[in-house]
Amino acid sequence: MEGEGCFTLYQRRPGHRTYYIAQIAAAQVDNVPLLRLKRMFGGNIHLKPRKDERHRDIWYWEVGSAQTLRKILPLVIPYLSRGGNKVKQARLLLEFCRTIDSRRGALKISEQEHEERMSFVTRLAALKRVA
Repeated sequence: MEGEGCFTLYQRRPGHRTYYIAQIAAAQVDNVPLLRLKRMFGGNIHLKPRKDERHRDIWYWEVGSAQTLRKILPLVIPYLSRGGNKVKQARLLLEFCRTIDSRRGALKISEQEHEERMSFVTRLAALKRVA
């Protein structure tokens, strides 16, 4: 996760609803480590073909359920460099996921909840710019 991993949080607005999507992803040219992640945590694996003949195809593993991330992140965080940017991103993503009530599903949220969630999106984006 440290080098090839990514902690993501973004907003989507299809139609009249706004969704906030939290996600962990990892990329490798060899899919074996990603298959292990999938066995351990679930998620999906897909292949992104190379754009340039000088490069190799890349495999991606992604998982994006707040409920699942609440289980994965506490297991991953201890293995990230202390004080490093990735550990800050992972902790912020975990904090965000803990605010999501999985029982509510895609129910409409208040304006205050939108503002709080956008604050997480903005803070994570700022951490990624520092990296």
